[in-house]
Amino acid sequence: MLPKSLPEELLVMIFDFATLNDRVDLSTPKRDNATLRSLDVVSHQFHRMIQPLLFEEISFTYFGEQRSRVPPIERARQVHELLKHDHESKMRRLCVAFYVDIDDYGQENQSDYQIVLDLLSWFTSLRSLAIVGGFFLNAPDSVRAHTLEIINHIKDLGQLRALNLEGHIWDERGGITLAEVMKSVDSQSLDTLEVSTIGRSGVPDIEEMIDTDKLRTASFTNLRLIACKDDPEAIAALIHWPKQLINFTINTSGNWGDGMSLQDMAACLSIHKDTLTTISIDLLGRPRGLTFDTRKFPHLDELWLSRTQICEDPLGRRFEWDPVHADLLLGPSLRTFGLVFGVMGHTVINNWGSLEEKWIRQLAKAAWERGAVLSNIVITFDPSDPHPHPDVGVYQDGKYEYPWERMDKLAGEIKEYGLTLHYSTPTWTKEEWLSLCGDQISNG
Repeated sequence: MLPKSLPEELLVMIFDFATLNDRVDLSTPKRDNATLRSLDVVSHQFHRMIQPLLFEEISFTYFGEQRSRVPPIERARQVHELLKHDHESKMRRLCVAFYVDIDDYGQENQSDYQIVLDLLSWFTSLRSLAIVGGFFLNAPDSVRAHTLEIINHIKDLGQLRALNLEGHIWDERGGITLAEVMKSVDSQSLDTLEVSTIGRSGVPDIEEMIDTDKLRTASFTNLRLIACKDDPEAIAALIHWPKQLINFTINTSGNWGDGMSLQDMAACLSIHKDTLTTISIDLLGRPRGLTFDTRKFPHLDELWLSRTQICEDPLGRRFEWDPVHADLLLGPSLRTFGLVFGVMGHTVINNWGSLEEKWIRQLAKAAWERGAVLSNIVITFDPSDPHPHPDVGVYQDGKYEYPWERMDKLAGEIKEYGLTLHYSTPTWTKEEWLSLCGDQISNG
């Protein structure tokens, strides 16, 4: 047992750190609840400290093999019944995170959704809310209507800081649309809005879709758009919705042939040029070259771009340094530049080779020669399956090379320019990598 002489503040910090899980997504509980429940019965002192951690997060989502969603499982109904009669329950004031997973094709009735609405009104200290599912356009009308009713309830959550809306199915017919987000979400307490798996609005006139009176009124300063398929006009309207943006992320919007260019995105974000400090842009559409000008964002500290997006050719193979790149990237406040290999988390192994090495070396040299504030270059390179191919990337001088050796060497070189190269932990050891390459040749 921990020494009784330790102050409770320190014990709480220990419990807080020791029970955190490595969270991948919302399907993973934030904490090790089994351990918390064991600690909760050790003593009255432990009980007092563990209760806030035990009740801080309640979920109607997938936890392990247990499907807990709308319609609620029996345990959720029991929680609802308990709080319905116990107005002084600690759970009402200690729960700060609530996750709801809704079946797109379910046959829920109003009472099922009323449980969610009741809990939302009872959790008076709620800071984070995630609603996953219930947006698919081909789902029963009642499902979508009930989901939007839950979202409309957000206006009554005066302490809510983070909102995540996520559809289950990604295609042009499915997912919540950005127009619905702007029409339904009404909260002046939000700091962070994340919208994932977004469908197309399908309305030609943007004014029919979006209330233009809402532009520059929202309170959130952090915006994340994931798996975004909506129209450029709708994306632009959502970006213009908050009073100001500090952090912005967008991962994959539009179809391969359309979508916004980097130049379009920069122009769209320029309305927040005086407040943006971090921008992360995955593939937007067909690659059209590096056209994002950091000089127009005086306080931009970090910029993350997809390697494929800044290529000059549609297939993403032409990756060549141009002195203009230094003009565009070495903005007045940019200290970190991230080059992301892959789209939506899928890294193509052949995208790392001599061309990319040369490009990064030239950027570091230009930063040193110009006295730019850039101090960190970050390579996000996390391949999960090797696909080496002759004449591309990792196949050099008639043999396969270990990609991370090239990064090690490059890190030493650009250190002479006063910059630090950071890169992802190797997926395989050198021996494992060369063995995989050999097996692929044999099986090919």
